[in-house]
Amino acid sequence: MRQQSGASSLSGNAGSTLGAAGEARGFATNFFQQQAQARRNTWRIFALFWLAIAATVIFTTVVIAFFLSHSEEFADKSQVHQGQFVFHPEVLLWSTLGTLAVVGFGYLRRRWMLAKGGKAVATSLGGRLVERRSEQSDERRLLNVVDEMALAARIPSPPVYLLDNERSINAFAAGYHPTDAVVGVTRGSIQRLNRDELQGLMAHEFSHIFNGDMRLNMQMVCWIGGLEAISTFGRSLMRSASNRSSSSRKKNGGGGVILGLALFVIGILGTFLASLLRAAISRQREHLADASALQFTRNPYGIGGVLWKIWKLKDGGLNSPYAKEVSHFFLSSASGAGTASYFDFGFFNTHPALETRLQRVCPELLRDGSRPPGVDRDFFERVESPIEQRIEIPVPQSAKLAGAVSLLRQATEQASALGASLEGTPAGGLGTSLLRFAFREATMAKSLALAVANIRPTPTTPTDDELRQQLDAWLATVDQPELERLQLLNLSLPALRETPEEERRNWLGELEQLQLPDDSSDARFCMLLLAYLIFALHPDRRTPLRAPSQAERLLATHQLLSFAAQVGHEVAAEREQAYAAGWMTMKRKLPGLAAQPLAQLHIAHLVHAFRVLKATPPLTLAEIHQSLDRVLGFDRRLKGAEAALVQALRTATGAPNWSR
Repeated sequence: MRQQSGASSLSGNAGSTLGAAGEARGFATNFFQQQAQARRNTWRIFALFWLAIAATVIFTTVVIAFFLSHSEEFADKSQVHQGQFVFHPEVLLWSTLGTLAVVGFGYLRRRWMLAKGGKAVATSLGGRLVERRSEQSDERRLLNVVDEMALAARIPSPPVYLLDNERSINAFAAGYHPTDAVVGVTRGSIQRLNRDELQGLMAHEFSHIFNGDMRLNMQMVCWIGGLEAISTFGRSLMRSASNRSSSSRKKNGGGGVILGLALFVIGILGTFLASLLRAAISRQREHLADASALQFTRNPYGIGGVLWKIWKLKDGGLNSPYAKEVSHFFLSSASGAGTASYFDFGFFNTHPALETRLQRVCPELLRDGSRPPGVDRDFFERVESPIEQRIEIPVPQSAKLAGAVSLLRQATEQASALGASLEGTPAGGLGTSLLRFAFREATMAKSLALAVANIRPTPTTPTDDELRQQLDAWLATVDQPELERLQLLNLSLPALRETPEEERRNWLGELEQLQLPDDSSDARFCMLLLAYLIFALHPDRRTPLRAPSQAERLLATHQLLSFAAQVGHEVAAEREQAYAAGWMTMKRKLPGLAAQPLAQLHIAHLVHAFRVLKATPPLTLAEIHQSLDRVLGFDRRLKGAEAALVQALRTATGAPNWSR
């Protein structure tokens, strides 16, 4: 078993060794099998969730229709005779419209309440944005670990918020889309977890982003809000009918009270059942995130150590009054220790019991007297004392350079080696220090983004030239430099977002107007990187179009497939054949369209295509993805630039877990 130190890192060899040792001892589990099981269970329960929604809506419609068919007032204003069969077309029409209006209002109201995204969740909990330029050792380590996990998941590095007033160990990921997600971490996490455990914690949260859990949860919460609107409407109807009946001598208010009571009961029962199923889905997604954390880190003591400490400390809760409302966003229940309660038998818990999760990821830690590496017998005594600032041990320069060379070759173990090495890099050093500051400072991030896209700024500074030289030397050592260029762009996004909005808008506007000089593969790949950068950062471009029409989707697909044919194929005839093969897979197509030549495709076209496809329904997106596969796989091999295009599309459209 390896020894732990304050700034020790999980290098590739050490991680592999630990993983092999874990399998030999029997506590490393089959995380791929766990992921497949969690996904299957999720969609089975999700199908029941939709059945509960549909049943509630249908039952509500039937009840309203029955009431209308026996209503004198409705009969006088329509062609329906009182007491006529409940499924009369006119009765059903008005009943269906009324039900959909109530449910739709509740859905949109809840959607509007959640529209502020992950930043609003973080700030409501008292979170503070950790600046990329931070020199505080624990914050610096946290940012490096987040960047490592972004490399492993191949998604943009999200902004990080620190909950300074929370001593417990917990973290959350929130947002609707990988490009606008945020990660929040409690102060207790960065003080009480070692580096491997912090990696496991962040890997778990990145899994929620990677697997689309944020969007799934948002949809369920909004639909439950629609069902709650039925009970709210029923309660209002009861109150209104009762008041009208008491203020009038007429005895026609009883029907309204009965209808209101029926709708109130239906809404309550529907909300109860849907909430029960939503909690079950949430528990499955937690199991999926735990298994994905094992996949990313290959270290069961990472996420296992985090869960063990929360379990033993019985302290995962938050002090914030909003903690219970957003508890499902967190690693463990933010309103308690995460164990099932006696009253509800755990049915409404959004998180599985910590013992159950430990049994899956690291059962070794459930044995009496077992504890994670680096945890001594004095751990619990130190927890009771005030949290002190951790002092990091500097890493030798040779270790930094060795870690930097292997950063992008394998995005999990080697990425952690770089992150640990950067924590002690002196400000004036060479080698990895320029990349370190490029990820932390906006001006350097601009230089890195231009170097990655192979655009030479004017005027050029010596720092720009040195950064470009280091980048070229670095990329010469990796297998797929195009993919690594895209991921370096992702890592520079947090620092670039700190640029004032107007300055960022002007800079990106200039990039969007660039005219690339030739028809080379480098020029096409440069166009892709610039379009992705503009889409991710431009205040006016990153938002999806609202309800794009079928023609807009077809045009965006046409432009995307045209570009893919030109990225993957050099010969004009092959481009046309590849494009035709992809376009023919679309169910609806524009007849007679041929691939546009590159001269007619500009950066703005790709940016617009990303915006349209981001607002495209998932089933249509899957169809477009299949068409893209046909274009890129026409020559039966996937080049680096083609893989980068697929990854950029996945991230831009919010579906980074599509499988090829």
